[in-house]
Amino acid sequence: MSLTAFRSLHRRLLAKGLGLLFVMVLLIGGLPGNAAQLTGKYTEDGLLLVNTLRTALTDSDSLGGLESSQAEAQQVIESFAGRYHGARFDKMASFTTLRTVSNTLASVYRSPGKRPLKPEQVTRVLTQLNRAEADLKRGS
Repeated sequence: MSLTAFRSLHRRLLAKGLGLLFVMVLLIGGLPGNAAQLTGKYTEDGLLLVNTLRTALTDSDSLGGLESSQAEAQQVIESFAGRYHGARFDKMASFTTLRTVSNTLASVYRSPGKRPLKPEQVTRVLTQLNRAEADLKRGS
C-alpha cells in the first residue's frame, strides 16, 4: 500500500469515526433545544405547552427576554404539533383549545413584522390557556 493510499484510507476512517461519535453523542445526550423536553405523555406535554405560552405572553420585562421566550414558545408549539395530531386527540377538549391557541400564536411569532397582540387578544388567549389547563388536569 502506497503512502497516499494509506493517508486516504486514514482520512476516510477518521471522518467515519467522527461521524459515528457525533451520532452517539446526540443519541446519548438528546437533541438540543425544547424538542427533548417533551415526555411523550400528553398531559405533561400539554401543561408544558400551556406554561411556555403563558411565559411568552406575559414576559415583557425586556425585548431580549420577550424574543427568547417567543422563540422557545414557537419551538414547543412545533414539537407539540408534530407529536400530537390525528383523530386520537381531536375529541379531547384540551387538545382542541391548545391547537387553536397554538395556531394563533404561531402565526404571530412566524410573521415577519412580529406584530404585537392587542391586550384583549392576550386576555382571550390567557383565558383559553386556563381552560386548557383545567381540561388537562381533568384528563379531557
